[in-house]
Amino acid sequence: MVITDLIRDKESINVSDIHIFLQKGKPVVFDSSAIHLQFHFPEMEIKNILCRDRKHHKFIQGFDLEQVLKRMAEYPCLVDDECISFMEVV
Repeated sequence: MVITDLIRDKESINVSDIHIFLQKGKPVVFDSSAIHLQFHFPEMEIKNILCRDRKHHKFIQGFDLEQVLKRMAEYPCLVDDECISFMEVV
């Protein structure tokens, strides 16, 4: 699992959004996004990982992206080459 500078930058200022990234073809969310996603999907388990920056990060991976897209459809969404972002979810 790789936490890139882009992910760190997005999550360092994240207070109300969910940023979903694809790693090895599977969806993954980190830190604040993981907490926000679990709020909407309490059955999802947050795990911790020690990354190259020597910090522990929260993450959820391998979830059903289609289910998330359907349930989060009521929120504004931005999609780009890097991630899918649902805005103002909390």
